[in-house]
Formats: sequence, C-alpha cells, structure tokens
Amino acid sequence: TEPVAGTGLFDSRWFLIGVVELELFFGMWLLANLWPKWTRRAALLCFGLFAVVSLFKALSGAASCGCFGRVEVNPWYTFTLDAAAVLALLRWRPSGMASSTLVLSRALVLRATTVTLAWLFVGLPAAVAMGTYQPAVLAEDGIILGGDNLVILEPEKWTGKRFPLLPFIENAPGQLQPGERPLQECLAEGDWIVVLYHHDCPECRESIRKYEKLARRWAADPTAPRVAMIEVPPYGTLRFGEASTVCSGHARLANTHDWFCPTPTTCKLDASVVMSVRLE
Repeated sequence: TEPVAGTGLFDSRWFLIGVVELELFFGMWLLANLWPKWTRRAALLCFGLFAVVSLFKALSGAASCGCFGRVEVNPWYTFTLDAAAVLALLRWRPSGMASSTLVLSRALVLRATTVTLAWLFVGLPAAVAMGTYQPAVLAEDGIILGGDNLVILEPEKWTGKRFPLLPFIENAPGQLQPGERPLQECLAEGDWIVVLYHHDCPECRESIRKYEKLARRWAADPTAPRVAMIEVPPYGTLRFGEASTVCSGHARLANTHDWFCPTPTTCKLDASVVMSVRLE
C-alpha cells in the first residue's frame, strides 16, 4: 500500500461552508416570496439535487444522510421529504403572475434588500465562525492537542511514526475470551494490517471483504501480516467478522471523543510503527 494524501473538493471546508451559506440565503429568499416563478424553478432544481443525493446514499446503505451534522437521519427519510417537495412544486404553481419576467418594483427591491442584509447579518458571522473553528488533532505521540471533543485524524501523516491510535483502541465488552490478550497489546508486536471503518460506510464493507479474503489466504503463512478491523464511533449494530471471522483481531476506537476519520483507511504496521497508509 502507498501513502495517499489530500481530500476532494466535496470534503473541502470552504466548499462546505459555501454550501451552508447558499442554503441559508435561499431559505431566506423562499420566505420572502421574491419572483415566485423563478424562485419555484430554482427550488425545483435545489430539492431535485437533494433528492438525488439522498437516494444515492440510501441505496448505498449509508445510515445517515449527513444533512444534520452529528445527528443521524436515515437518508430514506430525507429522500421522501425532498421528493415530496419536488412533487408539491410540480403540482402547485404560483398564481397572479402570467409572465415569468423578472419584474422590478419598489416593494420587490425592498424585500430583496432586506433578505440580502439579513443574510449578511447572519451569514457572514457564521462563515467566519466556521472558517476559524479549529478542532482538536491527534499528535504523533498519541496526545490529543486542543480542548475540543471533535478530533481530526490525519492518517496520511502517520507514515514512519508510531501508530498514534494505540492508546485509544479497546475491545468491546464481552469480546475477549479468557486468557486472550487485548488487541491494543497485540498491535504493538509484529506485522499488522489495520483497517479503520465506519459501520454505515459501503466502501468500508467492500474493503473489509477484501481483507478478510487476504487474511484467509495468509492464515497458513506464519510470516504473513495479521489483519485487524477497528470500528470508528458511532458504533453500529453490525459487527463485521464476529464469530466466523478469519481476521486476527476486532476492536474499536474508544468513544471518548468524536473522531473525524476518512474511512476506509488501511495502515500497515511493523512493531506498532506505521509503514504505509492507504486511504481507500
């Protein structure tokens, strides 16, 4: 595996801030009832895009649509809401305006100015707050820097250093058999491939299936690396590999913080030192 760094446009903080600001402005615009015919067309496009994204996440098996931050909402619910909005906009049209021309009047200009000023009053401070917010980070020695409960993990910076998550790995209650060593201790010795995953991530499930096949292939080779699956909170009811797994270890990150981690992430360890990282 080779180190992979960087994130895409859709994971960029400034792109996400821009989306939030646009949604805020458009929400105020809808409340002001400005140019109903053109606003209806924009709303159709907006809710149509929301519905497509929610449907994609629902079909992919995601547990949350991601629209409400840390609050998990089933994407089927948001798809139903967005689809209902699209159908309502198609069924009912604004009345009282035979033309779709952007007519300017004193009242409309006043309302548009009010919406813009209200958005600047609310949106600009919100953008500054979101742009300057600094979450906690995990240092290479396993110490969390910063007082925030949200911890940003940057696996692409771990190569050549001790695996910084070791102090936070724990076995689920009742998972260890009598005389069995905790996975946290085992990872400090020998060669390992560690897969960090979220329970509701479709790509994670594919990655887990792939590494379970590799673990089965390597089972008879004492020199081959062992495979460990580490679940990132929030924990799900689905536990990969329980009972029938061929992997050498399953554990989870302690639920002491809100871990922000790209998943699936695969780390190759040699005596607890990260030899390479792959962000799949």
